[in-house]
Amino acid sequence: MALTLATDAGGWRSINRVGLPMIHPLFTQYNEDLGDRLNAGVPADDYATYGDLVGKEIAGVVAAYGTAEDPQAYGEKLAHRFFPNVLPYTVGTPASFGFAEWNGRALTDNAPDVMFSTAANTPIRLGIGRESVTSKPAAEFPYVPPVD
Repeated sequence: MALTLATDAGGWRSINRVGLPMIHPLFTQYNEDLGDRLNAGVPADDYATYGDLVGKEIAGVVAAYGTAEDPQAYGEKLAHRFFPNVLPYTVGTPASFGFAEWNGRALTDNAPDVMFSTAANTPIRLGIGRESVTSKPAAEFPYVPPVD
């Protein structure tokens, strides 16, 4: 699924492919062109197009943190995990976005901690999590909890 935005030229451009959470803050916040190209591309082309770049960025981070014996190998392996940039989900199963498995994303899953920690190969706590949710989401759409 991709979200699009009308352009001044009368056309449309893809603004968010709705793939893995946090890909854009991790890799495109300082490279808007990369973000635009990733959103406009197709998942099947992601690794071939962006795998080396993202692998090198991850390798640089884990080398700086000293969290991988072979930063290049870690970066390459993680780029393969991140691309294609799609969020897998098996219909009829509980959603869970964690370190061991990505199967959709439940409303209270802490995707920022998972993605930043995975990319750095070390625990990173951003201070948001299940404990930040003051009311349990409703079981059905629109998921907004009832007001007492």
